[in-house]
Amino acid sequence: MNPENYVVVALYGRFFMLAFIKAGQNNWTYPIPTGEFDDVIFYKSKVYALETYGEIESLDVFSSDSPRLKLCTPYKPFPSCKFLHAYLVESTKGDLLHILRFYASSDGHFRYDARQQTTHFIVYKWVYEDGGSIGHKVEVKSIGDEALFVGGNHSISVLASKFPECQLNSIYYTDDYFSNWPTLHSDEPFDMGIFNLEDGTITQHYSPHSNSQRAIWVVPLFNGL
Repeated sequence: MNPENYVVVALYGRFFMLAFIKAGQNNWTYPIPTGEFDDVIFYKSKVYALETYGEIESLDVFSSDSPRLKLCTPYKPFPSCKFLHAYLVESTKGDLLHILRFYASSDGHFRYDARQQTTHFIVYKWVYEDGGSIGHKVEVKSIGDEALFVGGNHSISVLASKFPECQLNSIYYTDDYFSNWPTLHSDEPFDMGIFNLEDGTITQHYSPHSNSQRAIWVVPLFNGL
């Protein structure tokens, strides 16, 4: 929309390294230090990158100096890393939500060499201290009228009341686990559904037998988020 003023941030490679490029540049910039990331988001005019162990690092892509990632939450902020994926989402109220996604294989235990099925999600909100720094996290038991969309692309939150067929207080998710293990599974999506935060139930929004390739959420430009 504005070809003279934009920033694109990407996670690339099998282990999801971070890079960005700005308008007028011919080459990508690779911040220091490098790391493995689960997700990245623009929030409060900064880039926040989510490390695989749960900590969040900030990046000022508008700085003229050599960009460096800055740790802004405690190291390993969660007591257990048994979840496999995590996401950062800005709520419709402007809160920074941290979503943990938990898996199990068909026998109820997690194994990297088995096809995984999502069992549940836990949602946290990061609370900001005076001065704008991230302070602490609190668990969110309900997101009210909101619905979260997470998976192998930028995650979003929408007001369910704006969309008649959208379930409120729910998390819609796509299958973004098996894409890292192409030798184990085909491209057919397997683990896709809707998790209800109130009662913990999971329903399907997609048939796993439709012979389609893995899916991402497509977010058009529209009002009403």
